[in-house]
Amino acid sequence: MICKLTVKDSELYKEHLIRTYKVKGILSDKDEKWIETGEIKESESPEFLLSQDWFHAWGAFDNGNIVQSISCAYFNKTNTVLIRNYKSELPGLFNPPKEVSPFLEESMGYFENLGVYNFYTVRKKNFFEWRKNLFYEDIPPLNRYNCYIEEVIPANSVSKIEAHKVFANYNIFDCDTVVAKMSLKQELRKLGPNKDITIIPNTKEMYDKFKNKNS
Repeated sequence: MICKLTVKDSELYKEHLIRTYKVKGILSDKDEKWIETGEIKESESPEFLLSQDWFHAWGAFDNGNIVQSISCAYFNKTNTVLIRNYKSELPGLFNPPKEVSPFLEESMGYFENLGVYNFYTVRKKNFFEWRKNLFYEDIPPLNRYNCYIEEVIPANSVSKIEAHKVFANYNIFDCDTVVAKMSLKQELRKLGPNKDITIIPNTKEMYDKFKNKNS
């Protein structure tokens, strides 16, 4: 069963992420430090992220541990969602459509109900081209969307579009990177957005409030 994670799940979520980084075997200096010492910038910690209205994550549990997860970020100015990443600890052969499909259905369905119909993802160009047909043919939730490549960011450079810089977390990658947009087909949309959706305040302001609250 897939559940929406809350701040109460912070420690389990952190442990899950560390385990997936270990399995992945390709770590940044930040990930290495996190795994070796348990230290991470507070503004990047699961506890902080799960306390924010703009951050959303879902997880699947097994024996009390999170073993799969997906995370998203909501941007109120454009009413769009960035699908950040999917993490899995499942053993055996990686089967993307079968594994990812229920998480996309759960997360994208959640935002659709709030009147959000545009989603973005940032992926390595080679990976995106390799998986595009497989993903969009075999993952039912994505069959409801039109997919566009908005930009290919050349290796070792940054996007010229400010929103895409944010989506990439201002990282500079050593390979070509794709910014892809998934837009819900018009005939499947509601008449108008739900105005009850949470508006994201300034992230720094939220972090300062969080820090003061927990100091």
